[in-house]
Amino acid sequence: MTVPAGPERAVEMEAGQTRAWEADGATGYWRQLSAIMEEMDSPPALAAVPRLRLGDREGALDRIERAVEDGSARWVDSNLFNPEFDVLRDDPRFRRLLERMRRG
Repeated sequence: MTVPAGPERAVEMEAGQTRAWEADGATGYWRQLSAIMEEMDSPPALAAVPRLRLGDREGALDRIERAVEDGSARWVDSNLFNPEFDVLRDDPRFRRLLERMRRG
C-alpha cells in the first residue's frame, strides 16, 4: 500500500529518522529509512540501498529481484557504478539478476 507523502508526512518521516539516528546512530537511520521506503512502496531497486547499508545482502538482492520482475530495474542498471553495489558485484545471484535485466 502506498502511503501519501504530503508535507505533514514528510515532516513526520524526517523526525522519525532523526530520532532513529539519535537512538541508534547510522544503523537506526538506515533501519528507519528502509521501513519508510517499504511503507511508501518505493521502487524496489532503490529500497535495496538501505538494506545494503544494514549489511543485509539477501534483503537487498530480494528487492533487486523484485525490480527485475516488475520492470523497474532500469534504476539498478543505470547505477551499476554506484559504490553501494560493490559488495554485490561478485555475488552469483546479483550477476544472474543483471543478466536477466539485460535480456529484458
